[in-house]
Amino acid sequence: MQIDIDHHHILHRDDFQNRYLSKSKPVIISGGLNWPAFRWTPNYLRNKLSDRVIGINAFKANQQKTYVEALMSSRRNINLHEAIDLICNNQDNNVKYYLLQQSIPEIFPELVEDFGEPTWIENKKTDYMSNIWFGESGNVSPLHFDAVHNFFVQIFGKKKVYLFSFEDTKFLYRHTPKTSTVYNISQISDLHNVDPIKFPDFRQAMPLTAILSPGDVLFIPAGWWHHVETLEIAISLSLWWKAKPSECDPSVLLAFEAVDLYERGCLAELKHNILNFDDFDDSLDVVEEFIQGKHYCLAALWMGDYFNKFLRGLSTSSAISGELTSLKLEQLEFSEIAKFLKQTNTDLEVFLEMFEDWCNMLENAKQWRNQSLDSRSLIIWLHYLRRITKSNGLKSKSMGSSVYDF
Repeated sequence: MQIDIDHHHILHRDDFQNRYLSKSKPVIISGGLNWPAFRWTPNYLRNKLSDRVIGINAFKANQQKTYVEALMSSRRNINLHEAIDLICNNQDNNVKYYLLQQSIPEIFPELVEDFGEPTWIENKKTDYMSNIWFGESGNVSPLHFDAVHNFFVQIFGKKKVYLFSFEDTKFLYRHTPKTSTVYNISQISDLHNVDPIKFPDFRQAMPLTAILSPGDVLFIPAGWWHHVETLEIAISLSLWWKAKPSECDPSVLLAFEAVDLYERGCLAELKHNILNFDDFDDSLDVVEEFIQGKHYCLAALWMGDYFNKFLRGLSTSSAISGELTSLKLEQLEFSEIAKFLKQTNTDLEVFLEMFEDWCNMLENAKQWRNQSLDSRSLIIWLHYLRRITKSNGLKSKSMGSSVYDF
């Protein structure tokens, strides 16, 4: 069973915010934008940007189904006018040419003036990432999701989209660390020929479908799975922007990625590249939001990263400062931690039971065992971090300046 995506000719900003953005629900809007970008055609791009060197992908028919593996290996650099000839005049049914996800500010800065900020977003400070997609009939973007919101603007030609809610993730056979290093891609390579033996739960997923025509704007919320088919020579514009934690399901978006980032000491990338934390005053307020949303693994990892960096900041005069610089708290012996905390500030005393609970909490988080964590323990540690931050004459906001740039 397939369900049509909500479609409006005109949608006021408040209606979009209340009915779709805040509820993480997709919608198509056919009116409201009067951009020069809608004059983009293959000939227009040829005349304006003919000599621009770009990267074009040549997907073989059986290769497009392994999108990630084929993406970079099939890309080659040519002049745009050559790429347009390949896309518009290709006679080889076994190869499909696609100019995909090309950054407009970086590669086609002349086109930036042809579009602006969508009228449905109130915050004028929203930082959009704009990309152009230009390909021939038969191209497919296999089932995947993005960790950011997307206004997908159809400029020229038609495309068919299939959307699945983030709640259907359990039916869509997402890649895991055991199967791939890219976790926002489904293992289902062909949406129209799904193996019922290999993927038996897929039949429980509920797709939303639509055909996009020039002038249509599709809002794809962060975390929503989508499969896109190019029905004819088509040009599209995507405007990505970071979602607030309240506008998505961070546990779906960041399963596996958050653990990788924590292990590499790069968890701050959640703020810099993925989620919008503008509504939060400091790092520990983010933890509170994660706990309230029952994103317990994220809350634990965020506190773990915060505490590790906090201790390293205090370790300059400690005999074990070198170890604290390179190791995480849960990798040190309790005796070392206790000695260090006593030397630094007696108000930071941690009992053995607390330390064991901390290590267990982080281990469950790193294994993404959300059901093994509970809000009570997380709240206790949140209060502890607030107390030790305050007792050292620091504010979690200023501490965050060195950790997450709050």
